Amino acid sequence: MKILSLRFENLFPFSGSYSMNFDSEDFSQSKTFSILEKQGGSGKIILDAISLSLFGKTFFEEGKTSEISFFSDKTSPATAELSFTCSGVNYKVSWKAVPSAGGYSIYRELRNENNEIVDDNLQTVSDSVSSLLELTPEAFNKLVFLDLKNFSPLLGGDRVARENALSKVFGQFGLNNLPVLAKEIAKQKRIAADVSRRMLNAFEILPPEKENQLTSQLANLKQSIMVLKSSINDNTQAISWLQKLDSLREELQRLLKEESLLKADIARFDIKKPVLEKAVRAENLTSEFIAVKNLRELVSKQKKAYEEVKTKVSHCSERVKNARQNFQEKEKLLRNAEAIYNSKHAIAQKAWELGQQGAQYQSLAEKGRTLLTDETEKLKNALSALASFKESLALEKNKQQQLIKKISDCGGDEKLKSELFDYQNKIEVFDSYSLEKEEVAKAQKSYQRELEKARLDMQENESLLASLKKEELVLQGDIAAKNRHISKGLGNLTEDTLIQDLQVYDKKLEGLNSLEILNEELIDHFEKLNAEKETLNKNTYESKVASVILNGSIQTYKDKQAIVADSETILLFQQKVKILEPQRKELENGKPCPLCGAIHHPYASSIPFPFNAEEKLKEAKEEARKAALSLAEAQDKYDTLSKAIENSGLLIQQLNASVEDLKSCILGLSSQLELNGLKEKKPITWTQIIKQKKTFIANKREDFSNKIEQIQSFKQAGSELLIKLEKVQASIKELTARTEKGKMDIINISNLLQQKNVRESLLTSKQEELFKELERFYLRFGIKVSSIASIKQQFIILVKRRETYVDSTNDLQIVDAKIEEISLSQQECQNEINTLKNKISSIETEIARHDSEEKKLLKEKQDLLGNSTSQDFEASAREELEQVQLAYREAEELFNQREDELQFEESNGLTTEKVYQDLVKAIEKKQAEFETKLKEAGFVSEAQFTASKITAQQKEELQKQSDELAVRSQALYGRKDALTQEIDSLSTQNLTSQSLPKLRENLEKNESELQVSLLRESEISEEIEHNLYTKQRYERESQEQRKREDESLRWDDFSLLLASPANNQNHSFLYPIAFDILLDFSNKQLAFLNPRYSLSIDRSDPLKLLLVDEYKREKPVSFEKMTSEETYLVSLSLSLGFTQMIGQLRNADLVFIGKSAISSDVRNQQYLLAAVSKLNQQGKMVGMFSEDFSLKTAEPLSIEFDLNSIHQIKGAGIRTNLT
Repeated sequence: MKILSLRFENLFPFSGSYSMNFDSEDFSQSKTFSILEKQGGSGKIILDAISLSLFGKTFFEEGKTSEISFFSDKTSPATAELSFTCSGVNYKVSWKAVPSAGGYSIYRELRNENNEIVDDNLQTVSDSVSSLLELTPEAFNKLVFLDLKNFSPLLGGDRVARENALSKVFGQFGLNNLPVLAKEIAKQKRIAADVSRRMLNAFEILPPEKENQLTSQLANLKQSIMVLKSSINDNTQAISWLQKLDSLREELQRLLKEESLLKADIARFDIKKPVLEKAVRAENLTSEFIAVKNLRELVSKQKKAYEEVKTKVSHCSERVKNARQNFQEKEKLLRNAEAIYNSKHAIAQKAWELGQQGAQYQSLAEKGRTLLTDETEKLKNALSALASFKESLALEKNKQQQLIKKISDCGGDEKLKSELFDYQNKIEVFDSYSLEKEEVAKAQKSYQRELEKARLDMQENESLLASLKKEELVLQGDIAAKNRHISKGLGNLTEDTLIQDLQVYDKKLEGLNSLEILNEELIDHFEKLNAEKETLNKNTYESKVASVILNGSIQTYKDKQAIVADSETILLFQQKVKILEPQRKELENGKPCPLCGAIHHPYASSIPFPFNAEEKLKEAKEEARKAALSLAEAQDKYDTLSKAIENSGLLIQQLNASVEDLKSCILGLSSQLELNGLKEKKPITWTQIIKQKKTFIANKREDFSNKIEQIQSFKQAGSELLIKLEKVQASIKELTARTEKGKMDIINISNLLQQKNVRESLLTSKQEELFKELERFYLRFGIKVSSIASIKQQFIILVKRRETYVDSTNDLQIVDAKIEEISLSQQECQNEINTLKNKISSIETEIARHDSEEKKLLKEKQDLLGNSTSQDFEASAREELEQVQLAYREAEELFNQREDELQFEESNGLTTEKVYQDLVKAIEKKQAEFETKLKEAGFVSEAQFTASKITAQQKEELQKQSDELAVRSQALYGRKDALTQEIDSLSTQNLTSQSLPKLRENLEKNESELQVSLLRESEISEEIEHNLYTKQRYERESQEQRKREDESLRWDDFSLLLASPANNQNHSFLYPIAFDILLDFSNKQLAFLNPRYSLSIDRSDPLKLLLVDEYKREKPVSFEKMTSEETYLVSLSLSLGFTQMIGQLRNADLVFIGKSAISSDVRNQQYLLAAVSKLNQQGKMVGMFSEDFSLKTAEPLSIEFDLNSIHQIKGAGIRTNLT
């Protein structure tokens, strides 16, 4: 089925007309479009419009009817119209709802490509569309709408939930077609097993003799390679040994020259060395001398401080004595004042307590008087309430007597109250029986008319059936003649066999095309390999030349560096001579020469130099710089060539590997395509062989195609007759069914008519029984009735009597309850009055007692204090005590202060004395140590020590000369010893007696032989590895072949079991097979989306899904342990697999993907886009529902649903006509 266009008008919430041409260039080129919902817009209107057009009802999703109002404009008609192609024929189906007074009227139409009406009956258009599409509405929804939410319950939950989910996913359509699906899978499994068997037969494995021969050749080659590598290593070591020995000897000669210059410098410095040593010894003692000097000054200062502290201690001792006497006097005064204050405080405390007790008694008396007033008031209120209760009781008793009299006058009883409305219901039942009798009479007349009409229709159907059976016999004869003609043309072959052979040749042509591409790639690799080998040879030769140049540059650079070192030495000597030249000119007689150290007479002549050392040094450095640049250039060139050789070698290895892989692929594919002779011939001739084979296969395929077309043309004529026969048989079947139905209708109508007669007599007897029962009920209350009308009249009187009885009885109960309540309240009021009288008497007695106690306490307080208060009395005593305490604290503080001063001064005196004594001891010790060190350093006295010092500049200069000579001496002799040892060590090795050119010649010869041997070893190793890989692959393919055979047999068994009608009704048998079928299709989709994973079934629970990670090779995981990405991937694979599975039964070129498939995760989006791409490759157009407007940039075509301001849809391919 292919949907061409869709048009809808005035479907809520979109007013106006909209049309979408799915066959337009926009949709055809894009193949994918997004349906974007903005501001609450509903893109599902597209699905509703399609479903309304085809089946007359809105789209079903998750078992719920879509909530849609047909009209956005209540006054205009709503329309949905769909054009589609089915079996090569164009159809147009429409649905239209027109507003009317009673709601709306529905009209439906199905037209063919000639605009002829196929069906316009409202009740049968949906059935006609389902018959054309061979799909129920439920199956159509599953075919065109892909929703991940439907497949989520299959991942988890208990078995019952998974069974329900599976039943919902498959539906009745899917379960009914399980046998077809099982046969298709069994067929695919058989084809896969056959292809695998042919591949196994095409494997070429070397015989054991050939394999052993290659192994022995490889062992011999490895041995010869080891010998060559050992010889090359020996030659390389010998060359390196000779080169290193020569360079070391040259270096030793240069060091000997430097040694002679160093000895001359050391002899000149030995003259100045004693002065430096004496100055160094004096400097080492300088810090000790300064320390002794500082200690002497510190002892003098400390002695003065000690004398001052002694004077301060004597003064502080006198002040402490005076402060102690004053403090003792103040302490005696404080004790007397405290005793006086304590006696006065006790008197004031007792007076205060008496005042508090009196105030308490006064407060209690006041509270008693207040309570007496409240209780007296309560007593008055209680007496008035008692009088009112007596009046209320008399009134209620009077009401009670009146109600008793009214009930006796009414004449009612409890039966009238409880049963009256039951008899009212019986009157209503009597009326319903009358109405039902009228309806029965109408139905009897209707059934009589239908019975007569059915008998006439049956006579017409029987005559028409006889004519159709004659036509059927004629068509069957024509079809049998056509079939004999087709079978005669086919002979022993069948059309399926020819088609299968044609498919085989198509696959072979595809394989040959792939083989041709691989062969072209192999030729390209051969060309690249040859070019790279030429480049490698060229770079190898240039590298050898560059190596020779590099060695020469290294030697030149070393020579130039040696010249620079000699020039620097000469320059230093000239500079030293020039610096010391003034001193030599002013030299006194008998003094050592600062240059040579000799003692001779002064002379004024300068030392002549034959050349300028600075210019010579500059020239030597320039020559060394040029040599360094030449060396760097030679090194860069050599490194570049070495890198190019290494890269060429790696590239050649990669190209060799690629060539072998391509050869293996071509030979493997050629064996599968039964293309023999490639292995024995060179790859350059393979192109011609492949083209010849391709031409042969193409000719064969054309022959089969012509034969199939001829057979199909024969079958076309027969198919037209078959169509006519099917139509006639369908008409016969329909007429037969109508005839049978007419007979059954006559029988049913007769039975219904008989039932109505029986019902009429039954209703009459029930009415008579009800009338007698009602008559007896009325007689009980003295009322006689003769008809149902008199019963209804008298019923009103009984209702009034019942109401009077019920109201009076209820009022009497209320009055009785009030009387009882008033009696109880009266008794409680009397009890409360008695209690209040007793309480008032006791309160008056307590008030009198509190007044007498208050007067007694006030008199006792006045006796203690007189006219003053307790606070004033105690405040005067406290003031006197505080004055004495203040004087005491001042004396105490003064005494403590004087004692602290004395202790501080005493402590300071002890510390000062101890420091002074320690300093005296330290200076004596330090002086003795310093004098000892002076003697050890060779100084007789401090004066000689002071005179031996020199200036810092002189010392620094002498020390610098000493350090330089020491460093030069250490470095020179260290290098000389190391070179001597290394030369001796190398000389003892005696690696070769040959010359350097002869060794290099032998090395090049051995390297070329090694390259040839390594190349041959690589070829043999690759051949052995290829054979081993082929054997291993054969074993793996054999195991896979056995698995495919087992799978093929298993699905054949399923097909046989599903063919049984008994099994088709057994859900416990069907569901595991249905789940297995779904997983088989889903695994193919999962392998496309992510080959890392696969789905399997838990054999302990056939409806439990497990996810297998082929990379980790761990235990399969269930839904609970899956990541969110894995859950999404599994759900998407299941939905795609289900779409693919349904596509095996019926096909539709348009698929919609629900919002549940849209994810914000980038990885999940990639999976979804891959799935959409695969659906596009299968020829399906895909529409994706989403609220994410980023899809607008991802998809070139989009339809936007916007409900922000007005109801509209917009997008590419949409034509609108807003009203």
